[in-house]
Amino acid sequence: WSHCSATCGLGTQRTRRTFGPDVCAPKPKVASLHKEKACELVECGGRDCHVSDWGEWSPQPCSEPCGPGEQTRLRRVLAKPDATGRPCPVLYQRAFCEVQKCARECRLSAWSSWSRCSMTCGVGHMKRTRSSLLTVSNGICPHLQETAPCEVAPCPTHCTFALAPSIPNSKKETVQVCNGTKALHSCSFECEEGFEPDGPLICNQGIFIPNWCFPRICREVPKIEHAVRLRGCRDYPSGSSCRLMCRPGYRKTGDLLCDHGKFSNSTCLEATCTEVPRIAHSTGPGGVPECNEISAGHRCDNFTCVEGYMKSKELVCEDVNFNRPRCREAYCDSAPP
Repeated sequence: WSHCSATCGLGTQRTRRTFGPDVCAPKPKVASLHKEKACELVECGGRDCHVSDWGEWSPQPCSEPCGPGEQTRLRRVLAKPDATGRPCPVLYQRAFCEVQKCARECRLSAWSSWSRCSMTCGVGHMKRTRSSLLTVSNGICPHLQETAPCEVAPCPTHCTFALAPSIPNSKKETVQVCNGTKALHSCSFECEEGFEPDGPLICNQGIFIPNWCFPRICREVPKIEHAVRLRGCRDYPSGSSCRLMCRPGYRKTGDLLCDHGKFSNSTCLEATCTEVPRIAHSTGPGGVPECNEISAGHRCDNFTCVEGYMKSKELVCEDVNFNRPRCREAYCDSAPP
């Protein structure tokens, strides 16, 4: 495939193939040698990351009742950036705190390992503990249990929107019903007359993978009386034309043009010869026999030669053109006395 024709927004990629040798038969259709598809590297304009304000510091007043402790605060992503937008800033901050000094008699064990996260996806909690090695009758000691947020993996995000995705030539009401599609699920939509979707919308990480409405392919072979080899006109892309061939004695009004899933109304009409040739020494105005609108395979009865000349053959309409008879000098049938 070629490079995308647009560096941002909707573009086109093309590919082609050749055939050989030139004498191979039947020759492939032109439409089967060229293909194109829509592409989009990034959205135009760029979409920056947007985050909320910082939350409150927690815990309050400090993580430890005495001695060094810490506080944290978070902010969340309101809108993810696209490939060209500004990335998200820091979402987590930590600060050290100390409410008061601990009693000198406090002796504690080392922290245990962190427990498993309470959630298999999304934000959960994990904890660790330690024990007191010396009982303190008076005074304050640090806490013996600690919790922390954790996330094994992000939970699948459903695709929701306030404004439906913009898909040119789609039926907007059929796209609107895709609001709330579950993660990794698909939602089918419909296109306007003459267009068809490239596939359903697929929800991935809260965002729909874009799809488009393309001009409909002419899949059905048209039924045209007196036409031949129409099967070759199947599956033509919109904008391409298929050569129309008629039986002998008939002529086409034009080739078949595929326009958004429908072929143009071309037909096969009975062929007639309209241009009568000028034949020297023939009767008729200017040597042109009066033989207009003669059907194919029929002869012109008005073709005669002037006195002293004879027809080489009859004037016949062959397909859409007359043959070329002559008026030659007449022979004498008998010798002079």
